[in-house]
Amino acid sequence: MNSLLGSLEMNPDICADVFFANSEKEVLLNLRRLIGRYGKIVVSFSLFTEQFSKIGSFIAKLEEIRGNCRESDIIFVAGGPHPSGDPRGTLDAGFDIVFVGESEESFPQFLLALQQNGDIYDVKGLYIKDESGHAYTGKAKQVNLDDFPPFSVKYKKFGPIEITRGCPFCCFYCQTPQLFGAKVRHRSEDVILEWVKVMRKHKLRDIRFVSPDAFAYGSNDGKELNLVALESLFSKIHESIKPNGRQFIGTFPSEVRPEHVTRDTIEIVKKYGSNKSIILGAQTGSLRMLKMINRSHTLEDVFNAVDIAVENKIVPHVDFIFGLPGEKEEDVNATIEAIKKLASKGATIHTHVFTPLPQTVFYMMHSGEPNKKIKKLIGELSRKGLAYGNMGD
Repeated sequence: MNSLLGSLEMNPDICADVFFANSEKEVLLNLRRLIGRYGKIVVSFSLFTEQFSKIGSFIAKLEEIRGNCRESDIIFVAGGPHPSGDPRGTLDAGFDIVFVGESEESFPQFLLALQQNGDIYDVKGLYIKDESGHAYTGKAKQVNLDDFPPFSVKYKKFGPIEITRGCPFCCFYCQTPQLFGAKVRHRSEDVILEWVKVMRKHKLRDIRFVSPDAFAYGSNDGKELNLVALESLFSKIHESIKPNGRQFIGTFPSEVRPEHVTRDTIEIVKKYGSNKSIILGAQTGSLRMLKMINRSHTLEDVFNAVDIAVENKIVPHVDFIFGLPGEKEEDVNATIEAIKKLASKGATIHTHVFTPLPQTVFYMMHSGEPNKKIKKLIGELSRKGLAYGNMGD
């Protein structure tokens, strides 16, 4: 949402007032208050899959208000991970228009078309509910990250700076390559530094990043590291935010690939980062499951990454997904042994439960349920401060 608001600021022809709501109650209050004041009202949602199951009943409430409205044209639109992956299902849930994938160009174009009474069917990347059912306007082109702000200065919706978009690894449970492509795109160093300056100008101290793999910045393919580009970016940010600014490398909302945790990359974190931890993905402790989910790294990569981080006094937070499709008893046992070994080395376990996400290979699989033995182990580690996260309870 921050980046979309930033894209609106770039187009001076758009004449729209923006109102924010942090709850269903606020949405309903805003909508009732704005009816009659505006000829067109666009009610916009950005949704994850976990949120989508709850949205139908709320849209019904909004539809009731719209049904009694004669003063304004009210349009319900949705974007984000779930609508992009399941646009038809999102329209069926009660939305009028779905934005698929990247919307930094399509969202402003859509608002301009509404404002100028143009044809929204000319805007690429939309699924539209119409008399024939569902209409698709065609695939929108991928955006150049340098062309758009990572956040909104006008509305003071600051946040992490997206430095890389796309992922070449195509893990079977993950939406990222489906939404953004398997070819990585990087925001250029000079542009990133300019946005860092903007944040510092607004007295923001902490700089964080969005990236599928923070250590892959500058890489041509997202697999082979570009240490020169990596150190250049983070060293220059480090210099530009002195004396009291902080940057966080390889922490949420980024993470790092285990095979990319090397003494060189960890040294960059130590020299230029303020964080004393990193997040790295293992997802399972079973070699068979690593292959089945298409992770493209080994268990040894995970152990090596943890060893290197701990040696350098960086706490590794290791992601695991429980209840993966096809998981057998021997896979559970292997994961338990891997978790015990990692915890003994000094790692903290970050837990997740498998959720099928639209357009992924695993979409039609059942949602996961952590094995009882896994739950018991994670409970023990949690009490010691060595595990945290979602266990589906």
